[in-house]
Amino acid sequence: MAAGGWSSQRGNAEFSQEIQFLARILFAVLLPLLLLAAQSSAPLPGVFVPAEGSVDEAILGRLADFPEEEQERISREALEAVRALDHPLASQARTLLDSRKAKGLKREPREEAPLWSAKTYAPALKLKNKRQDRDSSKWKTLASRCFGRKLPLSDDKRWRWDDGREVLRQPAVSDPKEVILALLNGRLDPLGEVQAVTEALLDDRSRKASAFYFDHVYRDRDGNYFPGILMSDIWGSSTTFGISDADAIAWMHTVAADRSLVSPIATKDQRPLYRRLETDYVDLRDARNLRRAIASRLVEPLGNPPSLLEGVVDQIDLAWMQQKHDPAKMAAFLKRYPQRQVFFAAVRQLDTARQGSTDEENRAARSELPMLVRQTTLDFLANEGLLGFRRR
Repeated sequence: MAAGGWSSQRGNAEFSQEIQFLARILFAVLLPLLLLAAQSSAPLPGVFVPAEGSVDEAILGRLADFPEEEQERISREALEAVRALDHPLASQARTLLDSRKAKGLKREPREEAPLWSAKTYAPALKLKNKRQDRDSSKWKTLASRCFGRKLPLSDDKRWRWDDGREVLRQPAVSDPKEVILALLNGRLDPLGEVQAVTEALLDDRSRKASAFYFDHVYRDRDGNYFPGILMSDIWGSSTTFGISDADAIAWMHTVAADRSLVSPIATKDQRPLYRRLETDYVDLRDARNLRRAIASRLVEPLGNPPSLLEGVVDQIDLAWMQQKHDPAKMAAFLKRYPQRQVFFAAVRQLDTARQGSTDEENRAARSELPMLVRQTTLDFLANEGLLGFRRR
């Protein structure tokens, strides 16, 4: 890896500056036209469904006619073909996933979020838990009041770094057609595996207890609990809500290591306790958002950071260039500047000190990748007969 970031492995004769410039123009102008989809999002984040009558729609229609096992093979091999690209970002993805640290991470299936034990943390309440599933009126009422139409997004189709349990959560479900569509959208990391591994490598584990706590199922004061709605979702909803003493005391014991309160919690102690809980949640949310935003852009020029950080993707890309796209260096930089404002101020200061000398080749490599991913996918699918003819 060159001192300024990446070095091209293809030679000036094959990819001249003019061709790189053309690739950027094609990406900026043609790709959005190819991906027009009446502005409706596909299940995978940041991916647009194909327009009616488009090449992509025809491909997905033909793929749907294949047996399920054949669909899975095609999507798996298409992703392998994309990851094998002779491109610095694809090379970075391969290196990361093959690294000893990545292979040392635990990988486990998804599981339903747990519920704090009322018997353990508030036995005097004698609280009876009542499960409210998504089809219940109580679940729908809570979701509508707290989230409106923006329900908490399920990420069960992508890899996820579970920072409370320190494991990589595998996708719970997988649709080969969605993987192919994401590749046609120019996505190098359609299932988020690279992002999840990067998050794990950036995580200093300092907020593990808080992450574990807020990833429990939300329960109200009457004992109703709502699978699919986490405590972190409720605390982030900017809505008035109540929590049971069991959940409040659980935070005291497991996060604050404080056993000064017992249930029933006195009225005078409730507001100060809830302020402590809110502060802990905000700190966790901000740390997660920054880490996820950074991880989303390591190898994915079209990566989708959390909405609060969508406006700073150029600065995130710049930060990766400054740290030579090395997760270990980025982890050290993030540990030194853990707050969002401080982090981006340090990025700007470093860029000023270098007088904006970040290698333009790095920028060109990022801008050309989506079109390369799409074209590689189309070439692979043509060989499979999914463009209307078969080459083999």
